[in-house]
Amino acid sequence: MARRTASEIDPNRLAQSGSLGTLLGDARRYAGLSQQSLAHSAGVSIGSVAKIEAGRSPEPGFFLVARLAAALSTRLPGKVKQEFTDSLYRYFEAAR
Repeated sequence: MARRTASEIDPNRLAQSGSLGTLLGDARRYAGLSQQSLAHSAGVSIGSVAKIEAGRSPEPGFFLVARLAAALSTRLPGKVKQEFTDSLYRYFEAAR
């Protein structure tokens, strides 16, 4: 899969993302963060970020995802932030 830059990411795609890894990866790139800088901001390992984005962590812990989401949401503009938050909510509702 080709990597997209922030300018290539459609904010509306965040709301349509089918996987948590895709959602987090798209939001991270939209925010202009590397995996390393997101991991540092969230206080988690870069391996955790990489595994989630690659789909190798099928059920990451709620608090791990919450830390990543909090670190990302401070870097996203209003509409994109709301779509990201709504998508995360739908993801966790479906997982229950």
